[in-house]
Amino acid sequence: MIASFTYPEYLNEVSEIIGRMRSESNEELRSLFPEFSRGTQEDKISRFGVLCEMVFAYYLQKEGKPYTMGVLLGGKPVPEPDVIVGTGRIDVKWVSGDEFRVNTKAHRKKSDVTHYAFIRIAAPNYAKMWVIKYDEVSKWEEKTSFTPFLFKKITV
Repeated sequence: MIASFTYPEYLNEVSEIIGRMRSESNEELRSLFPEFSRGTQEDKISRFGVLCEMVFAYYLQKEGKPYTMGVLLGGKPVPEPDVIVGTGRIDVKWVSGDEFRVNTKAHRKKSDVTHYAFIRIAAPNYAKMWVIKYDEVSKWEEKTSFTPFLFKKITV
């Protein structure tokens, strides 16, 4: 684990709104590509995805690290990473269980991503974060749920 830290309550409230809007704006995309549908979990996954992106940006700001953040809400996926820090191109992922997960197809096509930042919301306004290199994720095992994904058990 790289860090554990508290974050402001307002990020939870903002993520509720942006997450719901992201979920609604991606509805047409999911009808064209049903393999990206997350079923009844869509709103929750969108909300936590947005929250984790904002929590990561908050951490960088708190640490005084300059960064550029990608688009939180746009209506269609963008090819850029979620966050750029120096030469690092980072895709932020929400951790909801006991393993890190990355969609296999998305991982293999994102050749410009250098790292993944995995964020677990461990308690209200408290996050744990791991940053893992792209090449390391490429070595993980694969299994399938809705779609194939690379995974690694969290041991820390």
